[in-house]
Amino acid sequence: FNTAVGNVAGTAVTTGIKNTLIGSHAGDAITTGGEHTAVGYSALSAEDTESGSTAVGKSALAVQNGATYNTAVGHSSGAVVTTGSQNTLIGYNAGVKVTTAGYATAIGYASLGSNAAETTGNYNTALGRATMNQVTSGTQNTVAGYVSGAKLTTSSYNTAMGSQSLYYTTTGHSNLAMGYLAMYGEDGATMTGHHNVALGREALKVNTTAFRNVAVGSQSLMANTTGNYNTAVGYGSLTTQSGDANYNTAVGYYAGEE
Repeated sequence: FNTAVGNVAGTAVTTGIKNTLIGSHAGDAITTGGEHTAVGYSALSAEDTESGSTAVGKSALAVQNGATYNTAVGHSSGAVVTTGSQNTLIGYNAGVKVTTAGYATAIGYASLGSNAAETTGNYNTALGRATMNQVTSGTQNTVAGYVSGAKLTTSSYNTAMGSQSLYYTTTGHSNLAMGYLAMYGEDGATMTGHHNVALGREALKVNTTAFRNVAVGSQSLMANTTGNYNTAVGYGSLTTQSGDANYNTAVGYYAGEE
């Protein structure tokens, strides 16, 4: 009930069944594990007794041992996963630094922790090239769009959709950013603000430490960096407000602007 093609592919199998192993050293440590698919040089080459993983690409899931139901497709995708389970990693170097993290989804070149020392946070979703590529212990983040959430490390509970959205956020948590450059951050600075909502192109664009702001509309609160508890609804509303301006509300096209 097993299929093995390639140098030492599947040579350690004893009672494991329903394995498909294609490529040199593919699944070469499997003994009792079953229902694996490994295609590519050294794909799934350390797993022995667990079951149900799919590794396609050179070194995909290469050191996994003791994990279940992972899917990695792409050169080096999930290459250092050890015991993290139920991950879906698709793309060159997708989830390449994931070790014990589980329940993650990474789709795109170098998405989810490719520049991190180690990724251990659970329940993260990264969609797009280099999205969330520095995350370490941060959990339950969802980002989609070119390099969105690229600097996230230990922060959690963030949602970002749009190219470069939430880009400079490092430890800021519980933020929602939707739109091109929404809550992008200030070049060269780290964004630690939390509980902010930015909806629209460049909304809350240069936020750094500010918290509990709501910006709805393109360029709303665009210059706000440290001001808190502000609400701006409408295109360009409070767009030039900066510094420590707090507790302001503006509704309408360029509301709050002279």
